[in-house]
Amino acid sequence: MEPFRHVVERAAVGCGGIAVEQFRSDARLGCRLTPPAFKQYFGDLWERLERPVARVGETEPHSILQHIHRQNRRLIEALRGESAELVKPDDQDIRL
Repeated sequence: MEPFRHVVERAAVGCGGIAVEQFRSDARLGCRLTPPAFKQYFGDLWERLERPVARVGETEPHSILQHIHRQNRRLIEALRGESAELVKPDDQDIRL
């Protein structure tokens, strides 16, 4: 999942970012986004996760959700011994 961290971070700072005023403090739950800010942030994040992007060397773009799914399947196969090796993705694998 680490190769996709920037997607989550960019959603947090996109559209002017999340202002301090959009957070509230809860004694039991800690720091939380206000409901409108929560809706805006996760709406933007979901749009980014569904946006098609191409991997280097691939001609057909897939959504980031599909890339994450493929990465997880490769990890499961490696852990089960079903693949020859676990390939570490390059930072340059996904281009946005």
